[in-house]
Amino acid sequence: MALASVQELLEDDLFALLGIEEADEDKKAEVLAAMTQLVETRVINRVASEMNETDAAEFNRLAEAGDSDGLVKFLVDKEIDLPKVVSEEATRARVEFVELTRLAQEK
Repeated sequence: MALASVQELLEDDLFALLGIEEADEDKKAEVLAAMTQLVETRVINRVASEMNETDAAEFNRLAEAGDSDGLVKFLVDKEIDLPKVVSEEATRARVEFVELTRLAQEK
């Protein structure tokens, strides 16, 4: 079973939750891109915050360089459950976006 990507985790029913399922595709793509960026940033920050300074510096270096293979190897070596972290952060982002949308609609 393949792991869901950040985009897939966010996209699943997200538009219905936000009440924008009828929005045009450009608007949906814009919302999805913003949320994907938010989740990716949160994942990087969370993973780095759980490391010592040396490991965090190496992790950030690999992430900033876009070295996907090196990053995956590094995370496996450090026994970091990245799919779990991504899932948790994507869920948090979805909940926050839905709550913010509902608050905005109430006002």
